[in-house]
Amino acid sequence: MVKPYFIEYFSDYILDTIPLNHALMHNIPSDNPQTLLSKRLFFGALAIGIVARIIVIFFEDFWLDELWSSSFSNPANSLEEVLKLTLSDVHPPLYQVLLYYWYQAFGFYELSGRALSSAFGLVAIGGFHLLANSLYKKTTAQLATILFALNSLAIIFCAEVRSYELLLMLSIFSSYFFFEWALHKKQIAIIGYVLFSTLAIYTHYFGVILLLCHGLLVLIYCLRTQNKEILKRPSGYICYWYCAFRHYCNTPSGMLYVLVFGSNNHPLAYC
Repeated sequence: MVKPYFIEYFSDYILDTIPLNHALMHNIPSDNPQTLLSKRLFFGALAIGIVARIIVIFFEDFWLDELWSSSFSNPANSLEEVLKLTLSDVHPPLYQVLLYYWYQAFGFYELSGRALSSAFGLVAIGGFHLLANSLYKKTTAQLATILFALNSLAIIFCAEVRSYELLLMLSIFSSYFFFEWALHKKQIAIIGYVLFSTLAIYTHYFGVILLLCHGLLVLIYCLRTQNKEILKRPSGYICYWYCAFRHYCNTPSGMLYVLVFGSNNHPLAYC
């Protein structure tokens, strides 16, 4: 696969101007003061990102969409009622089901609902570090992880009782397994890719866009290199992508709706 090497060159330039990371780039022994300071910078930035994702849930009251999410996943409802309410609001059901069981376990109040999104945000940091290490060398991966950990939008979504942070986390892990399969030719990674991509689809409609982007990357790679080996791998990525997209368009709420209610008479089933 073609990688955006300009990012690596840019990060090398930035990091080379930062004495704290100079040690990492030039393999200075780990007990060198510069290396120790570099590690402190990296872990310090991660700590700030982690703390920010935790304390942000204590600010502001619920807004309208959060009230809708909480009312749909009210633990006083049955699971069937949660699914019906979610699908009537034209959304995939995964987040609302998870929120429903989360409320049952930890209580039905604002901080509890936001704590779920915060937990997704914390896991997303680790997933992003895995993704960055899969694509680039150590210093570039560290810089990317720092930028993600301090990303204001990712932090803000931790304070919302909405599906956005879950979608972000699942998209990161889906992309990680995609590149493990496409770049590093780890066939077993297709299992993780199918799993997290499917969960992303059942979380938000934008999960389909993620699959489209991955498919587009495969297409661009094949056109630029004239190498179609990636299409012949036994993991059958293209077949899965097509089937998942077609299935999702035909039944936006997915097989879960069919299994629970015995039909797919969803308002958008004609799409």
